[in-house]
Amino acid sequence: GSLKLWMQNITVTPNTDYVLTFNAVSLAGSESSLLFGIYTGCYRTGADVSVPFETVNCLWNKYSFQFNSGNNTVIPLSIVNISAQAYGNDIAIDDINVYACASVSSPPFSVANAPYWRGISSDWFKKDNWGTTCSLPTCSDDVYIPLLGTGKVYPVINASGAAARNVQIRTGGRLTINSGFNLSMCGALENNGNLTNSGTSSLLFIGSTNPVSLIGTFTGTSKLANVIVNKTNATDTVKMTGNVEIAGNFTITKGTFKAKGHSMVVGGNISNAGTYIHGNGSVEMNGSSNSVVTKTGTGNYYNLKINKTLASSTVTFSTATTTIENQLDLTRGIAVTTGANELSVTNSLSNSVVNHSSSGYVNGRLRRTISGAKSYDFPLGDAARYELVNMNATSALTGTSNILGFFTGSTPSGADPNLTESGRFYEFVCQNGYWTLTPNSQPSGGAYNLTIHPVGFVCQAPYQTIAKRTNSSAAWTFGGSTAVSGTQRNGFTSFSEFTQLDAEEPLPLNLLSFLGQWRSQKIKLEWKTANERDHSYFIVERAADGLAFETIGEINSDLNSSAGNQYQFIDEHPGARNQYRLKLVENDGSFVYSHVVTLSKNGPDVFAQASPNPVTQAENFYLNLSAANMEEYEIIITDITGKIVLSRMITTESGVNQYEIPFRRNFPKGVYTIRLIGLNENAADHHPIKLMVE
Repeated sequence: GSLKLWMQNITVTPNTDYVLTFNAVSLAGSESSLLFGIYTGCYRTGADVSVPFETVNCLWNKYSFQFNSGNNTVIPLSIVNISAQAYGNDIAIDDINVYACASVSSPPFSVANAPYWRGISSDWFKKDNWGTTCSLPTCSDDVYIPLLGTGKVYPVINASGAAARNVQIRTGGRLTINSGFNLSMCGALENNGNLTNSGTSSLLFIGSTNPVSLIGTFTGTSKLANVIVNKTNATDTVKMTGNVEIAGNFTITKGTFKAKGHSMVVGGNISNAGTYIHGNGSVEMNGSSNSVVTKTGTGNYYNLKINKTLASSTVTFSTATTTIENQLDLTRGIAVTTGANELSVTNSLSNSVVNHSSSGYVNGRLRRTISGAKSYDFPLGDAARYELVNMNATSALTGTSNILGFFTGSTPSGADPNLTESGRFYEFVCQNGYWTLTPNSQPSGGAYNLTIHPVGFVCQAPYQTIAKRTNSSAAWTFGGSTAVSGTQRNGFTSFSEFTQLDAEEPLPLNLLSFLGQWRSQKIKLEWKTANERDHSYFIVERAADGLAFETIGEINSDLNSSAGNQYQFIDEHPGARNQYRLKLVENDGSFVYSHVVTLSKNGPDVFAQASPNPVTQAENFYLNLSAANMEEYEIIITDITGKIVLSRMITTESGVNQYEIPFRRNFPKGVYTIRLIGLNENAADHHPIKLMVE
């Protein structure tokens, strides 16, 4: 076998189809067959010839082989006896002819002197599969994988070291790269068949050939597993000619990658230490795992889409500034910027940030370029919450070209607010968050409206609004704006920190105290009020121990006086244990209930009153206690968050007791709750008392 019957160097025109024809006859005995192949250089081309021995000797048959010259100008063409038999394979050949075709066929003929997959087995590293007696494909060789006939198999890369220059998978052809192995490419990859990339396999672009391309189909079942660009020179280029899906990581170690306006989908990480040129193309981050995007090289994104399988999945941008020149799409998944890193959208249109929701937002810093009178969403939040804020410029903000937005998911520190608007006193910040909008330069003209969409905030009082401050050392203000709702204010002219405040509705009646005590066999109830505007009357209700309340008396209000009033009511027929409450009725028929006072004949209940109430920070207040006997109690005072600011043990004497409570630094402005907890079985707990510190 492998005996060259004829060989000649043929001068050819590159990339041209050629035909070799010759006549041959077998001179062997009847038990043998004719078996020979055609070689172009080291590589077989076309189908091998295997024809049974003709019964009549010297009966000539004509054979024809087609090949494409490829990049060659001279081809060593030979006819080789490839029979493995030791005898009976004598062959005679004659009338050898080589001629060029008028045009290139589709699909083209096999390329001469190149690895052309023949499919004896699936082993990429077996020479017979490439029809060669020389060497396996290297970065100098163009590789072709055609549609194979019956009984043939397609290549599988299942070991290290696979390499080629250009790889062409023709229609119907197939290449599989098993997990953990790579195909090193020094040229282009063209897939018109099926390319299977398993698990951690990689396509590695190396060498100095420039440029090289991804041609054909690299989506769906032919998506790539991992792509690494590590060219010899920084200017060596890999370019896309169509859309590409990468299930794993996309890495540019060295070289230039040009998207040429096409879309790339990446399921893993992106690392760019070279150059990425988008050409108005798009990048989509998908997959169910968390991803990291890093850049130590150059290149921005045109369109960037976060579209993870799970809303809880994250894409972390670890570069100081990741620039999106056209549109940021936050369909699903959380875009995370750590520290001072930021996403910067340089398109000033309103819709340059889209599809944000609780399933997709930015946990970190988002900068938006602005211009003119437009509305801009800042879809911000933290690891658990989506906290959207919208800035709607009603007129151009002179001197401001971009705004950096950030959300902090903790209660703002610093002094409490002290703002009054529409009769409401805003003295509390809602807990669990605030926004910071920082311009490149504060506007010298123009105005904007601000709308917040608080989700995880905790507000203690029923009425809210928005306030701003320069920093944690500055006072909260309304910044010249006007309230539209609890989540919108119009007419801001500068940027800073923003949060939500809350306030109590000014009550038409302030019940300062409600006490009771035994007088002989009767009970005397007393209460003090202030600010009795729009109040009509009091209904006194009593409930026997464990029973429903019933009306036992009614007292009219004192002519809507704004000054403080005192009232009393005598219960002529109390029971052994009595619970009292007041029903405070307004002119419009609306009402609220007071706290409950409990009085027992056999139980030495205690009755408490805070005075003065409200009280200022500059003075002390007193807790006045009326007790039947000596008992032990604990005084507990908590702020609006439930934090204990004072705890003290006391022992009451029979009769009236007075205890001075010092403020010091413990009581900033706000609303506090005083509780009196009995410490033995005869000492009943007192209903909480509300204390206002001004």
